[in-house]
Amino acid sequence: MSEQLPFYIFLVRHAARKRSWDVSESDHAMENWIYDDSKILEQTAIPGKVGLPRTLSLAGSLCDQLELMKVTVNEIIHSEHLVAKQTAQLYQKLLQKRFESNVSVMSENSLNPVDDKELANHTRGLIKELLDKDRQPEKRQGLIVIGHQPSLTYIAKELLKPRRLPAGILPIGNSEIACIRLGENPALLWLLTEKSSEVSSDLKAKIASKFDVAKFILGALILNLGLYLSSDLWAANTQAEALLLGGAMIFAFLAFGFTIATLFAYDRLNMPNEFWGSDGKPDATPRPWRVNRPPSSYQLILFFEMIHVWKSFFIPAILFATISLGLLVVKLAYSHFVWPNVDAGIMSIIMSGIILLGLIVSMVIYQIFKPKLGFDD
Repeated sequence: MSEQLPFYIFLVRHAARKRSWDVSESDHAMENWIYDDSKILEQTAIPGKVGLPRTLSLAGSLCDQLELMKVTVNEIIHSEHLVAKQTAQLYQKLLQKRFESNVSVMSENSLNPVDDKELANHTRGLIKELLDKDRQPEKRQGLIVIGHQPSLTYIAKELLKPRRLPAGILPIGNSEIACIRLGENPALLWLLTEKSSEVSSDLKAKIASKFDVAKFILGALILNLGLYLSSDLWAANTQAEALLLGGAMIFAFLAFGFTIATLFAYDRLNMPNEFWGSDGKPDATPRPWRVNRPPSSYQLILFFEMIHVWKSFFIPAILFATISLGLLVVKLAYSHFVWPNVDAGIMSIIMSGIILLGLIVSMVIYQIFKPKLGFDD
């Protein structure tokens, strides 16, 4: 039995709009749009220009990747908004010119910009129906889906189940493209973007601030470990006290090690991108928290790796430090607390409950009142 080839979804965010107060948003045309079809493909990618020039540039890059991956695209679906329709027409013309093939275009109302996760689930079913309809097992096939945010992020999450979307978001701007491989091993493979130099500076500044936070935590841990080792905490008179103290020290050194790992990782991310190497083929399976480079830009690698380091190294370091401190507090309560008719073990349980309750309450409050960030479509 021959191996079944994977198929690919190319999620494209519509081009930048030319906004106008006197018409509905759904009727806004593409920025720098040319209505003469014979001249559209004659336009060149102009640095800093959005709309038509930027879409041509990124669509051309997508064609390069299709050639490299040997993927055939015969169908495009798009939302009913005018700018999405024009984006689809541009892709149709470019694909037909580059590959000399017929490419059909179809509008789909479930791709309209509505913040509805159920529509994303419906769109996932539609996508799979379209892929299965004209499936040719001997070919690598793909489908282009042109829509809006946050719908594209919801669609990506649905398509990638049970695998998670890296960082939980799809960071594509106008005209930018995300490639998702479906099949036995679904994955977000890469993103084609044109991020500004300001994005690079902002990411470097964010990494520097996280580096400073990790250095502060490391200094505090070193100071506290010194105090622990030189204090009378080591006077454990019972087996319970020894266990609490031992657990506190283990978690303290785990926090110490993960904080050092955080510093090393962020220092590595500060390496200028001119000295980076290549990770391999664009259709290789990337690690779950990132995308492939090439063809993804270095800004995206910085972003995904920054989030990964924070979640995988720094958050565990904080958790281990908190557990260590909690165990020491319980140990002190067990050793020194004096209350008539209250057993030391019961008091330790009470103190553990108070600490746990405080952590739960603080995390619940954070989840409720943390800053909420949204998409600008």
